[in-house]
Amino acid sequence: MPAQVPVPASAPATTDSSRLVVLDALRALAVLLVIGRHLRIPYSLSPGSGTRIFAELWQRGGWIGVDLFFVLSGFLVSGLLFREHQQHGRVSLGRFFVRRGLKIYPAFYAFLAATLALRLAWGRYPEWSQVLSELFFVQNYVHGVWNHTWSLAVEEHFYILLPLLLLFLLRHSRARRDPFTALPLICAVLMGGLLVLRIQNAIAVPYEHASHLFPTHLRIDSLMFGVLLSYWFHYHRDQFRGFVMRRRAVLATLGVALLVPPFLMELPASVGLHTVGLTGLALGSGLLLATALHAPDGLQRLLKPFARIGAYSYSIYLWHLPVLGYWLTWVEGVLGTRLPWWPRTILGVSACIAFGVGVSQLIEYRVLRFRDRHFPSNSRPIDLPALRQTPRGQPATGTEASVTP
Repeated sequence: MPAQVPVPASAPATTDSSRLVVLDALRALAVLLVIGRHLRIPYSLSPGSGTRIFAELWQRGGWIGVDLFFVLSGFLVSGLLFREHQQHGRVSLGRFFVRRGLKIYPAFYAFLAATLALRLAWGRYPEWSQVLSELFFVQNYVHGVWNHTWSLAVEEHFYILLPLLLLFLLRHSRARRDPFTALPLICAVLMGGLLVLRIQNAIAVPYEHASHLFPTHLRIDSLMFGVLLSYWFHYHRDQFRGFVMRRRAVLATLGVALLVPPFLMELPASVGLHTVGLTGLALGSGLLLATALHAPDGLQRLLKPFARIGAYSYSIYLWHLPVLGYWLTWVEGVLGTRLPWWPRTILGVSACIAFGVGVSQLIEYRVLRFRDRHFPSNSRPIDLPALRQTPRGQPATGTEASVTP
């Protein structure tokens, strides 16, 4: 394993400060897509104008950023457990759950408390069921306070189920070096089964986001496809690398093509989008991830500035709706006018990023430094020195795209 890179004084002091540039760039792309989904398009934009076409495409298809997040999380979180097994021959559920909890809960509950306080101050009283669903991460089944936190519930359920599945395979396999050989079959069965469930659901129930897009039992296949890629990457790396490198251009093109349909079709009107289309998004996101892992050095250097956004994507994602809804409305109220689309968009996206970075430094990374000091990771960093970056002052443990979460 290559030598560890010294941790800069301003970065968390307990982990390697390297990050996978291309994976952080994918997370940056994902969070920007989601922000675009929630940007308002003013009526003043001329129909057919280039700006309106761009704005509509971004808003229509921006929700696919969540699917990209899912595949990335599946790949990287399972990679922690795979590397722990490779290094120690076991998987520690207790340490995994503690580290995940310290990563997810402090930033989320601070977000929830702050935004609830604002709503109460303004006389907007949510139902208790909404608050409880957020507190217990079931907001993808019981409508919560915010419309975007449903994806956090899906990931939370995944964080509970994945280590239990791996522990089951570990205890019932005779292969010590690779006890997870059943994962490809499990993933194939799961993806096929969930596709059937989505089709049945589309036939039986009129479309709503809450019933067709949010439930864990209809969406966890994206995360599991990330797990499958991680398994191949960690236990069959030479074959995986050889396969991707020989077909890198074809796989990247196919990945992009599978992500295009949501930009051309609206969700409620297209049954294909929320059935087979979700399978396509999982596959397309996975293909982009696989090719990104083997991106040439020149592309990695080009992506470094953009990738810095991905290091803070969790807090940016958490706060983007309040920033767009509350802060931009306040700015326009102060100015006494509604801003045109381009100034409003630039101001909104910049504010989302700036606020997310600030909250990350104030809450998320302070907790992560405590976590890494008292509950250090049992898994070594991904051993890909060609993919590393060491931006001075950048936290090493900020997102699931971190080399050493």
